[in-house]
Amino acid sequence: MLNTKAQSWWDLTPNELGAALKASFKLPTNPLKGPRTADEWEPYLEEKRQEQHRLSEELANAEKELSERVYRLFSLTTDEIRFLQREVEH
Repeated sequence: MLNTKAQSWWDLTPNELGAALKASFKLPTNPLKGPRTADEWEPYLEEKRQEQHRLSEELANAEKELSERVYRLFSLTTDEIRFLQREVEH
């Protein structure tokens, strides 16, 4: 199972990701430590980082649209919407 750090791999450098993978899978060494290996993986990881960012934005936009539709469906006032948003944040 991936440790918490490896689960957010898109925020990590190849070396940091390798260290997290080493810890998660109890590997003898960091699989991405060597410069050549890091160079080979960097383009792939960058592509996947961009995809993760794009999908996160799409999800946030879909959640916002869904919330707005629910607010309209129930004819909520501005104060009711603010109350709900505060409750969800906490």
